[in-house]
Amino acid sequence: MNFTTQFHRYVAALREEQAPVLPVAVSLVSRPSRIHGQAKLVEDRRGRPIGFRVQVYRKVPDWGRRGHRKATEQEQVDALMHEWAHCLAWNNSHMTLSDHDDLFGVAYARCYQTIIAD
Repeated sequence: MNFTTQFHRYVAALREEQAPVLPVAVSLVSRPSRIHGQAKLVEDRRGRPIGFRVQVYRKVPDWGRRGHRKATEQEQVDALMHEWAHCLAWNNSHMTLSDHDDLFGVAYARCYQTIIAD
């Protein structure tokens, strides 16, 4: 099984076992980035939250060469778990997707358990 297929199986497992309060769209992005992944809140035209968009980047910074390199498969899986945990920990009343607090830590642990058990 190739990595892309396995990656999508991880996404399916997270959707089934660790579903956030809003739907999540996930994509593997080939263009270079300064980060490994990101989660964004998607809003409708009236500014109401309707879902999340998670992007995991395949080309990441190569700090030693001042360019980009291909992200390892493990780095991509780690980025998926990290960004999914942001979606799980998001709370409309007081949190942003950038918070790395206790709730995020618990959410990340849940994602880790789901992926490791898969």
